[in-house]
Amino acid sequence: MAAWDADAKSIMPLASTREEIDTTYSFLKQLDLRWRSLFVGHRLQVDKLKHLILVGSGDSWTAALIAATWIERHSSLFCVARQTFDFLCSDLERYGRETLIVVISASGRPSPATRAMQHAIASQAQVLGLTNAGGSPFSQLSDNIIFTGATKRGMPTQSTSATLYLLLRLVDVIKATTPEFSGLSGLTPGACIDIGEIWKNKKRHHYREKRVIFLGNHLTWGAALTGANLLSCGPQIRSYAFPLEEFHHALRLNQVKEGEHFILLPGSRSERSFYIQTRDALLSQGASCEMIDVPPNVDEASHLFCLLQHLYEMSWYLAVDFIEQGGQRVCH
Repeated sequence: MAAWDADAKSIMPLASTREEIDTTYSFLKQLDLRWRSLFVGHRLQVDKLKHLILVGSGDSWTAALIAATWIERHSSLFCVARQTFDFLCSDLERYGRETLIVVISASGRPSPATRAMQHAIASQAQVLGLTNAGGSPFSQLSDNIIFTGATKRGMPTQSTSATLYLLLRLVDVIKATTPEFSGLSGLTPGACIDIGEIWKNKKRHHYREKRVIFLGNHLTWGAALTGANLLSCGPQIRSYAFPLEEFHHALRLNQVKEGEHFILLPGSRSERSFYIQTRDALLSQGASCEMIDVPPNVDEASHLFCLLQHLYEMSWYLAVDFIEQGGQRVCH
């Protein structure tokens, strides 16, 4: 009990994180019903759009990375995710009305994202902000702000999923889908069921004993970075993320050894064979390995949200292990 009392003073309390993880799926289902109303009244000239720039940092940026790949895959738009510092260095003269810049600040507090929003507004581009709630400095910079309604008192979980969901819905808002894609179909019923139980019952000691490395690509590169970030801010385990292809090209595969644990994140069933080959090669060199696989009969978008849910549960249970074994998380 003393460990939990101490953790209540941490920057991202585990009790708040648990509440947000537990309500993420139901929150997304509610968002599935009301997302259209959130975009009403925002003056977007969708017929002019050709380019989409998603700007954020931390978990907002990793969600943007996932979304940018998904949007390019399923729409006629050129889409890129940029970190706030990178965007602040960009030349505003290159942005006209054919560009929509979406600046994301989950918390809305003063940050580089606030400056990025001001930078975007100074351009000729169309601009949209995305944040959790009103009343923050970020939310008052423009009338063109979308409020997710998510909470972020604990580690970034529910707000990350809500951000990703609304970014994916931009394809429907802009009406720029490719002929073979009819838009986001909503979440597959029961897609995320039992994920919490899986991590509750899992043997978890090796995550702290070994060097943890996430491997993702294409749709899941942002998810790999999300996993590494969550292990840092939750259980405070130093971990790393690499794009799967780069991991092969840089010959890192030949340097793998015992004491390393790899978490593989395929984004679709068509990618599984490459991931399975990588997994077998890692195991043959003495590393331990697991793959958060793509469930059968689950659509692509639902898999992305389930994958994030796995990362949330993993980080939370490892963080609980950490404090119950005497560890102290970063406090205010």
